[in-house]
Amino acid sequence: MFPLAAALTAHLLAVLPNGYYAIGELGVVELTTVDNKVTGRLKTGGRCPLPANSTLLSGAWEGNTFTGTVLVCQEGSSCGANQLYPWLAVADDSTARLSGHLRFAPGCRSPAVKANPLVMRPATPEEAQRAARRLSKTEAAQYSAEAILSANVMLELQNYEAARDKFAEAIELDDSRWEGLLGVGIAEFRLGHAELALPWYEKAQLVAESRKLPRSRVAQVHYNRACALAALKRNAEAIDALRAAVKLGGAADFIEQIEHDIDLEPLRPDPAFRRFSGEVQIQLRKKR
Repeated sequence: MFPLAAALTAHLLAVLPNGYYAIGELGVVELTTVDNKVTGRLKTGGRCPLPANSTLLSGAWEGNTFTGTVLVCQEGSSCGANQLYPWLAVADDSTARLSGHLRFAPGCRSPAVKANPLVMRPATPEEAQRAARRLSKTEAAQYSAEAILSANVMLELQNYEAARDKFAEAIELDDSRWEGLLGVGIAEFRLGHAELALPWYEKAQLVAESRKLPRSRVAQVHYNRACALAALKRNAEAIDALRAAVKLGGAADFIEQIEHDIDLEPLRPDPAFRRFSGEVQIQLRKKR
């Protein structure tokens, strides 16, 4: 007699074999099942600034039901940047998909979970090939540079979702591309996700500094970070970021934006911002 538990496990593994799967817009994971324990490790990123090989999915099978957790990025005034949520999901034999509702904490949401129930589906051949392929450093650098160029065009055309995804592709190929990290942050900011933009800016700053890039590049990151902080009404931090940008890039490079950039409008009524703006004007006059 074939044991019932073994029959269920064998049946489920036929539905969801080990391989590559896309989870909502979280990214493509490599799914493995060992002794009925399920792990999904991130291979190509989606909407969340998570490092490659992060464990997005962890749990176990109970019949055709997955019981475990899923890691998501989130936004909301009282929400952590990343959070593990319980996920109870059911496998569909006919589509090899896993589907189940996520219950977010009050006031929290994730840009990577546009639809609830959250669905995990088999990766397309192109997604799977990209997740599995190991490029040489030269190939990866070349394709990353091409992706950055395409992403910048999309950004200029205000196609922010496509730009974000293309910048993310560039980072997957070459995680030393500070401008890719900055680009994802800018795209998220333009999409109205200021809180999600911040970790990308922080990563861009770390990479730019570690690579000892020109001070003007780091100044760019600080300025964009200031815009995101202003949108979140974190005025004191925004002014500190602007101060860092001016210190690294010079008053002449930023005076126009400080005076006229619409992204800084939330700061203009703040007396501290007006004092800072006056200080920058004085710096500029002294240098002339």
